[in-house]
Amino acid sequence: MTQLVRFLVVFNLIHPSPDRKMCPFSWFASATVFIITCLTVVPMVNGQFNITEPGRRTHIYGQDFVAVIPLTTGLPESGSSLQIACVSCQSSSATVRITFLQGNFSENVTVQATSPHFVPLSIFELEPLATTTPPTPAMFNITADENITVTVLVKIAGTLNAYTAFPVDSLDGYYIVASYGMHDEDVSELTVIATEPETHFNLHPYSDVTILGHEDLPATAQIQRGIGGWVTYQTNDSFMGGHLQEVTNKPLIGIVGTHRASAEYGWAQSLDQLHLLVSLGTMYAVMPVAGNHLRNIFRIVPVWENTNITWISWHQSSGKYRHESYILNSGHVLDLTFDSNKIGQIQGSKPFLLLHHIQLGTPVVDTALVTVPPAEQFTRQSFTFATYELPDIEVDTYITTLAPCKYFEQISLKNMAGSASVLDFEKTSGTEDGLEYCGSIRQLESGVYTIGLYPHSPSEAVYSAILYGKTASGVFSYILASELNQVTCSVKDTEPTLCHPPTVPIQPASTVQTQTVTDMTDATDVTIETSTTPNKDKSTGNGTVIGVVIAVVSIVVGLIIFGCCLFKHRLLYSKLRLSRHSQDLRICDDLSESRHLLGRWKRLDESEYLEDNPLRQNVRMHTITDAVSDGL
Repeated sequence: MTQLVRFLVVFNLIHPSPDRKMCPFSWFASATVFIITCLTVVPMVNGQFNITEPGRRTHIYGQDFVAVIPLTTGLPESGSSLQIACVSCQSSSATVRITFLQGNFSENVTVQATSPHFVPLSIFELEPLATTTPPTPAMFNITADENITVTVLVKIAGTLNAYTAFPVDSLDGYYIVASYGMHDEDVSELTVIATEPETHFNLHPYSDVTILGHEDLPATAQIQRGIGGWVTYQTNDSFMGGHLQEVTNKPLIGIVGTHRASAEYGWAQSLDQLHLLVSLGTMYAVMPVAGNHLRNIFRIVPVWENTNITWISWHQSSGKYRHESYILNSGHVLDLTFDSNKIGQIQGSKPFLLLHHIQLGTPVVDTALVTVPPAEQFTRQSFTFATYELPDIEVDTYITTLAPCKYFEQISLKNMAGSASVLDFEKTSGTEDGLEYCGSIRQLESGVYTIGLYPHSPSEAVYSAILYGKTASGVFSYILASELNQVTCSVKDTEPTLCHPPTVPIQPASTVQTQTVTDMTDATDVTIETSTTPNKDKSTGNGTVIGVVIAVVSIVVGLIIFGCCLFKHRLLYSKLRLSRHSQDLRICDDLSESRHLLGRWKRLDESEYLEDNPLRQNVRMHTITDAVSDGL
């Protein structure tokens, strides 16, 4: 730390800013600013990470959403839509307004409590965005006077994509980024959207990542964006659990997915919205989706060092469930595949991310990606949804449900047509082999459904559900029923403190080896991959603590001096910015004046989302890669 501080001070003395005169002690202030930037690019998740809202309870439903659609692979085709559904609406319907933030399109719709509404996305206003370099993601603001869910369904060149959009109130400033790439021609992509003015964020990847349109900058460069500003990261490898962090914890939107490098290979695109880090759990139950020509891969992505993983899965050769254990570190991913008609259970000593990747066809013609809800996010809420329909195209729809075994019979799935008949589930259980959770997968006919718990179910009864769909050339998946509660309350020296610790003891685990293990006699494969960036020792010693204290004291003193030097200039600047910020937060539609609507977004001007907007210029203060690695 001492050598790093000495380097930064010397660097700023030799390279003062050429466009201003330096007042007394301004060299110290300049060095301080640079030190702040270097400290912020060190991922806090492996050091001291304090949560300001312990026990926060947020949901996948709400009244104010921003849905983002990346346009890298082209424009949404006919059949693309936003599915908007009521969630326990207090009245018979909800009043909803959909506003395209980068154009003149807007629409008011009434969503019935018992029937979702589909809003087409193949609109003329999207075309100018796809022609920019790089293509600009489309953004839609959806507000309502009742709680709703918003599902994004996108069809491009025969491929299908879907994800559940999160309400603005459920967003956060810290995420773990992971994806799944299969081939050399695959490209994983992360699109980050700022939701407030003066947003600063960093990506700390474990793979070789570039910033689309700014390939000259390192991937770890601190990015500054105004409200609605965006940036896209790309890698020819998978995102291996890198950290996306907003410096002051302002909320971000992150859309991650994988597609082919060009249409020559078929796009085979998948999309998902990043789940906030503090909502990740320690216990997961999984069920592969059944269907012809489908392959299921479950990817475990650790967040913290020395994460013990215990996996219980069915093995065909032995005819019973088997327990396996591993230890994973940041930058590792563990891929699991197993029999499609059996349930699996995965438990960790620390919260981790679990992705479900689905491949359609041999060779693969399309993929889907969904973040699996942990048991900590199981819900008691009922949700209404409709199957996805395409003209002249058959869509096979499946639903998987998971719940504690003793409460599985409490799940109710109603077909809302006619007499709203209740459908049965065929439960898959492994309780005799140590599984706590049971699951079911069943195919659905076209229609509208409501899933939830029976009215008089025990208060401990909870569940989760995911919807899957496929055609001959496309596959998609998205979360139907889940919560976004806070699981991690604080982190110190890579040890997270859980708000509600798991009641089941963690089983001992053995150290994982960096290799691929395949049991050729069973339908179960295990693949362990490591990042291209070697993991560093992230333990914090006394010397580091002393260095951090010295750096903090230097920062405080430097900021005081810096403020004295620039007070007069900043006073005028602040007055000008105050007016701008007020405009950023005002609401520009007629329904937003209703006290029942929650609108924080305004329709964006062209200068706010195109590359020449001054608010969207990158902050070029960044540290050397080796210095960052040494600080991790």
